[in-house]
Amino acid sequence: MKRILSAIIILTILLTAAVFGGCSKEDLSDKQLTVYCTKDGKTEYEQLFKYYNNYCTANADFGRQYQISFVEFENEEELYKKMTTETMAGGGPDIFLTAQYLPFEKMIGAGAFMDIDELLERENCKIDFSKLNEKVMDSGVWNGKRYILPIVYSPRVMITDRAYLNGLNMTIPEERRFPYKNGYTVTYSDLKYMLKYAKSSQLFSYNSMQLMYNLLYDNMDMKEKKVYFDTDKFKENLETIKKLYKYEVKIEENTEDQKDFFGDYYSLFAYAQYSFENFMRNNLCGYTKNNFEYYSEKIEKSKVLYKGISRERNDNRGYIDLGIAVNKNTKQGKKICEFIKFSLSNLGQSHMTSKYNSFAFGDSFPVNKETFEKRLRNAKEFEFVGGDVFKNHNSELFNTYEKIVRSVDDCSLYNGSSYYTTSIVGDLIEQYMSDKLPQNKFIRQLSSATKFYLEE
Repeated sequence: MKRILSAIIILTILLTAAVFGGCSKEDLSDKQLTVYCTKDGKTEYEQLFKYYNNYCTANADFGRQYQISFVEFENEEELYKKMTTETMAGGGPDIFLTAQYLPFEKMIGAGAFMDIDELLERENCKIDFSKLNEKVMDSGVWNGKRYILPIVYSPRVMITDRAYLNGLNMTIPEERRFPYKNGYTVTYSDLKYMLKYAKSSQLFSYNSMQLMYNLLYDNMDMKEKKVYFDTDKFKENLETIKKLYKYEVKIEENTEDQKDFFGDYYSLFAYAQYSFENFMRNNLCGYTKNNFEYYSEKIEKSKVLYKGISRERNDNRGYIDLGIAVNKNTKQGKKICEFIKFSLSNLGQSHMTSKYNSFAFGDSFPVNKETFEKRLRNAKEFEFVGGDVFKNHNSELFNTYEKIVRSVDDCSLYNGSSYYTTSIVGDLIEQYMSDKLPQNKFIRQLSSATKFYLEE
């Protein structure tokens, strides 16, 4: 606990100093915008910046000085140390990325970021937010100010096979826990019912630590600086996830049993984040001996698409795959505005969510409504090699996926691990999962560390 508090105190001092850092007076007319990154992390988002840099080169009004350059570091620790030191002196990178391990909640509270709406107004940069997904964009608004600008997002979706559900007796009528109804929401409370199957099989294509992280996000309000850890439901869900974690460890130690149970499949519930076209390819197509793709009604009827995992049945939360924040110290507001315009335009959004950009965010969804509709239309009009046309089929599975993606009503900053879950409460989680910390003590220390992180 002392280690956690020390980390938070040091972080607070650094960020507070950053707000009152000095101001640079150098001529920035020929200086490029900067983004700090690690060598490994760079590959996740560099395609957007490479495409934008090419766009600047081809645009006579922009040129090289409007481009974005990467400042590379060996690891996150080195990056963060350099970033805080420079920010204290009135410098630092011009743009921060939510895909990086940074304490965004803390940085917002310390005043390290610009209000993007104010920046756009000052630079007379017109962004029509009515042409963007309003609910996703509002996820970046804190206390009435837009500190985070979502670029692409994803829903929480899972998919499974009816045969697997039948094999595990998870759809027996008396239980009615997992109906065949597409779009059914799986909640954290359902995990308790799953435990009996977790003893002999891996349930999810992602690990239980990710479930733990999302459970924490869903039981705290980072914007309002509130936590909801002291409830009976949260305590029950904590214990269930810990048991699931232990079963996963045992199964990983004996992969042969896992393979025998599922054949070529290694989990019951697959993590189903796909672009529209990839969802169609992966879940509604079969293959002939010549590998020609075709729509298969038989395959569609074997699949079941679920929404979750969420706190309540009516929740439909997603997460921001990539968003940006602007350094309060930057003197390059005009150039940043041009980058923002490009990132939210149909051109930039089409590139970011292209199927050819799957190494980065090609399976994410655009916040630009025009691009979203174009992606949907292209998927429905896709012609298979065998001559079949998808739009001729009224696919319940595909329509459900579209409905879930459209109706995401809130997005968290993260999916899985973050600076908060690793640097602030990571040790506590590890101790709890390994039975070194009883639940009541874990919740007490978790609440204390989280509140201190958000409030101080």
